[in-house]
Amino acid sequence: MPVTRASGIHKISRRNTDNAIRRPAEMMGIAESQKSISHSVQIEDLVPADHPLRRIRPLVDAERIRKLCRPFYCEDNGRPSIPPEQLFFALLGGYLLGCRSDRVIIRQLTCDMAFRWFVGLDLDSPVWDASTFSKNRERRFDETNVMEQLFDDTVKTAIKKGWVSLHWSVDGTLTRANASQKSFAPIEVLERPEEYRKAISGKKAKDGRDEDGDKGYFARKFVQGLLDRKIAPHVSVKKKGRGGALMRDRMRERGMPFRWSQRCRKRIEELWGEAKELHGLRRFARRMVENVGQEALMIGWLLNLKRLATLQARATA
Repeated sequence: MPVTRASGIHKISRRNTDNAIRRPAEMMGIAESQKSISHSVQIEDLVPADHPLRRIRPLVDAERIRKLCRPFYCEDNGRPSIPPEQLFFALLGGYLLGCRSDRVIIRQLTCDMAFRWFVGLDLDSPVWDASTFSKNRERRFDETNVMEQLFDDTVKTAIKKGWVSLHWSVDGTLTRANASQKSFAPIEVLERPEEYRKAISGKKAKDGRDEDGDKGYFARKFVQGLLDRKIAPHVSVKKKGRGGALMRDRMRERGMPFRWSQRCRKRIEELWGEAKELHGLRRFARRMVENVGQEALMIGWLLNLKRLATLQARATA
């Protein structure tokens, strides 16, 4: 804004001042202070078409969950409970969204419209307390095989659609327990390590079995031990190392069974990485071996549903 100097006093030009006041701020929006009293919208319209929850929801049968849980509810006494399928949907969606505790699941369920739609709650439906999860686990589901049956249902669906091959692989991964370093206690073993190794060394494997592993297992003693047990070694090879056992493993590298075993091993490792980074498998939230097994089945159920959704989308594309 132009400024003129007269008699030691700064004066602002009146003409330029009037123009500055009258100039509208055309590009700057103004928030409307008047809020709408009511909105006419369905909760499903608020869920994006490509949301992961929308892809998984059609694959979970709510009636199947109710059928499995019906024996654990009283028929003619007490007040109506929270629908069991909503509890399972909330847990499943919580692990998908990376919620690390029951309280975080309830908080997410309160403010996330896509999550509410996935569970089956309306916009104004009340959300239960976080302790509802633990009470239902302790009184109903922990000592049952409901989670195992839901996990098996996804495998049966994949087999029925022809998405499962005859090859099978077994792998393990290291996870952290929800325990403090101060809670360690000594474990009593009924036999010495030498006796245990001697007991398992006498067991012979069935014909046609193979063992695959990464380069860390490419050692002469390990590979020779597999050959002695009539197990075909499918271990990733190194350039270094000599011996008849290692040479036999190098020769198998050219065959299709070796390549297929290595590919399946990498697929399993990819699943481990996905479960640890996104769904809480790096450190279990629950305690005790039986409870940890239930949590592992929940994560496995979720991973299978994600694979089924991907394969189904490819089949219909």
